[in-house]
Amino acid sequence: MQQWRTHPPEDKAVATPKWMGALDGFTPFKAAGTGVALIFINVKNLLLMIGAAAAVAQTGIPAGEQAVAWTVFTLTAA
Repeated sequence: MQQWRTHPPEDKAVATPKWMGALDGFTPFKAAGTGVALIFINVKNLLLMIGAAAAVAQTGIPAGEQAVAWTVFTLTAA
């Protein structure tokens, strides 16, 4: 916990964690894929998506209108 309460001196270089250094080499496609994966891994987001899917499915509207509902949900959630 001590590292959260104090900052290193200005003249001291802080090593970047390896996983953060790996992000520097990501292509745009790989970065987008990682972003999508992180969305689905987050339990809160997963529960919201399941709830939205259930709500849209219960309406009984045609597939095109369901796509519009999903688009509105996605834009609102983002």
